[in-house]
Amino acid sequence: MWELASFILKIASYAVVLSAAGGALFLILFPTLNVRERNRVVTMTLGLALAGSLLTAMAIPLRSGFLSGMGLSGMFEPFYLNMLFESVVGTSTKLRWLGLALIGFVWLRRPLGYGIGALGAVLTVASFALIGHTADLEARLAGGGLIALHLLAVSFWIGALWPLIWMSYAPDTSRVARVLERFGTLAMVLVGALILAGGSVAWLLLDQLSTLWESHYGNLLVFKLLVFISLLALAGLNRFRLVPRFAEEVPGASVALRRSIALEVVAVGAILAITAALTTFASPFES
Repeated sequence: MWELASFILKIASYAVVLSAAGGALFLILFPTLNVRERNRVVTMTLGLALAGSLLTAMAIPLRSGFLSGMGLSGMFEPFYLNMLFESVVGTSTKLRWLGLALIGFVWLRRPLGYGIGALGAVLTVASFALIGHTADLEARLAGGGLIALHLLAVSFWIGALWPLIWMSYAPDTSRVARVLERFGTLAMVLVGALILAGGSVAWLLLDQLSTLWESHYGNLLVFKLLVFISLLALAGLNRFRLVPRFAEEVPGASVALRRSIALEVVAVGAILAITAALTTFASPFES
């Protein structure tokens, strides 16, 4: 029961918290948004940051319930709550709350606010690097840094998808096309960061290549890689086929583009679910 609850909470936390961080990054990297679009992204980001704070608050009581073995009442056992709050789990929680609070500064709708929000996004992502399998490595600093880089790229990708769908409805097609092209250019950098960081972490965690097909962890990792490849295929289709057709105002291009971006959302959701399974039901240190 506790593992299942933890799995569900992780999926929700990854999706909401990383989307909030991505929204803050999107606001600072895309200054050509019009007022309506910017307000919409700000509102979405603030809502996600608040929801992420609440989800983050649920993690420690959930672990307390698991450790205490006392059932639901164990979630509020002072001894375990205090122990966890003073542990690295507590440090990660506090850092994530701080990052999400700083993301809230996008409410100012000024460059300074967006800058503080971007800093909050970095701290929020860094909070995930303090826990997880890389924290058990000898090279935990390198592993944590790679995880942070990986998640920073993921969060920006996630945070950009919904605003891009909204913007595809805007009447000034040429401006929106420039935004989409800029995202496509940045996405190429993101792909490099994702492959570099993800591949390096896998190399640190896995003793040998055969682990990919001989262990539960390796099987899930291969599945995650296959979904990631499908995500790259969709991104390539958008960048080199659908966005140019959208810019030329080819009939049906905007609908096809929105459908493709929606499929990216589904692929990202699957990747987050697999990641939650990797950190809940499997370990690279077990066969």
